[in-house]
Amino acid sequence: MRILATLGSLAIFTFAALAQDKKNGFASDKAVAPAQLTATVLPPAPLAPPPIKFALDVCPEKLLRMCESELIEVYKCGVPTPVPCGYTPGTIIYKPGSKLSVPTAKLLKFSAWQGKYITCDKMYNRQFCMPTIQAKIGSGESWIDGGPTLVFDYYDTSFVWKQYRDEVREVSPGIYLGCMHKREKDSISIATWFSLDARCTKNCGKK
Repeated sequence: MRILATLGSLAIFTFAALAQDKKNGFASDKAVAPAQLTATVLPPAPLAPPPIKFALDVCPEKLLRMCESELIEVYKCGVPTPVPCGYTPGTIIYKPGSKLSVPTAKLLKFSAWQGKYITCDKMYNRQFCMPTIQAKIGSGESWIDGGPTLVFDYYDTSFVWKQYRDEVREVSPGIYLGCMHKREKDSISIATWFSLDARCTKNCGKK
């Protein structure tokens, strides 16, 4: 009798345990589907353009005192970057390397030519403290070394100056060296050189 009672107790305990497992889902015949996980893949962050490395460290004062062969070499090391919009002071480099360069630059800065106003597609010379002769801004091939350059062309914007064309490159951070070419009948000549100091640019647009 004791054996039968013990076996009966075990049977009741086993039945109760199985019933509890089914209630909790651990002994279910049905497979539990795994949870669906979703992941959002973000596009890679755009790479920032590498900083421009200039071959030289020059300023308008140094450029003003160079001869033309030195200016050409500096220009060849430049980068064809756009001049910031606004008014950028400039310096004329008349007859590079001569005794006239410095006094002429100082005289013109306070009278005939002070720099350039830049908009998105036009350039205006500042003469006698006023915006005057304009040129179209574009990119083109340098008439000095054949490389890419920023161009200010007067051909379609000025009847008097239509034979002139400026080409400009950044030669040091914020410093631009420009060469004004003159279209002759059968050739092209260099009329003058100039520098622009974009470190002093006033973003006020054309006035």
